[in-house]
Amino acid sequence: MLAQKVACGIAVLVLLTGPLAIRHVVQLPAGNAEYVAMGSSFAAGPGDGQRAPGSYFPCMRSSENYAHLLAKRTGMKLKDVTCSGATTRHILDGGQLFQPAQVDAVDTTTKLVTVTIGGNDVFYLGTLGAWACANDPAAVPAGARWVGLCMGMSNDRVQKAFVTLPAQMTRVVQEIHRRAPVARVLFIDYATVLPSQGTCGQLHLSSQEAETGRQIAARLAAVTAEVARATNSGLIKASEITQGHDVCSAQPWVYGFVFSEHILRFGPAPFHPRIEAMTAIAEALATEVAREPPYLERQTMRKETLPRQRTFHE
Repeated sequence: MLAQKVACGIAVLVLLTGPLAIRHVVQLPAGNAEYVAMGSSFAAGPGDGQRAPGSYFPCMRSSENYAHLLAKRTGMKLKDVTCSGATTRHILDGGQLFQPAQVDAVDTTTKLVTVTIGGNDVFYLGTLGAWACANDPAAVPAGARWVGLCMGMSNDRVQKAFVTLPAQMTRVVQEIHRRAPVARVLFIDYATVLPSQGTCGQLHLSSQEAETGRQIAARLAAVTAEVARATNSGLIKASEITQGHDVCSAQPWVYGFVFSEHILRFGPAPFHPRIEAMTAIAEALATEVAREPPYLERQTMRKETLPRQRTFHE
């Protein structure tokens, strides 16, 4: 949600550029692709390397996110439709910044789909950003405050969002397989932002806020793992790959509470993965893609399959 607020602010400026810009936005990348990457900013990679050539700039999509790095390594033709601020609804139904549904990029030629999603559904990064903003408003550029970065969500809304998230993520897999019955689906969960305990100056969060953030992150990772299991999908645990490289570590693979120099300039987003995290995730993906998947019945995945509802203690 944090990146979503920034992206929405940029979108207001897009509206001012006229119909030509909007016509550009509603078009998916042309042609077919073996590999489709879908998801939110933790897949898009704001601030990592350079913006992907030809990509829609509010999505803050990097040419060095894990999807691009994997495509370069394997030679697969990539269609990257990741976008900062995306939710499961945007993958399924579209409507984000005038764009079509991300799943529209999938067709019968698609062999691999990667998905990082759910964080914006449950207001994960938006909550951290709002707390950090309240604790240190001077650290937040005026443009970021203008798009509502400092406005958080109530705990009640977060809890309600978690209730509906498993079914929404399951629908994503079902829709992928409806369009590409033999495509391999791999979920990549969210890179670790917070230390295993305590807090630090780079976070601008209190100890209690950091602990609540860890609980949200753990619950999000558990939901992702459960949906991957229930839908017979693969799972890359970026949350584990990046452990020990959180914002407070000696070698952080995640940005602290820092911002791009200008809202219209491609640059880092607070609490988002750095290129080091993207590289490590891409390496894990390459290993997994090269391995024969442990499931052979993707074509017959029952549409009614839903993950078992669980209660995740906070």
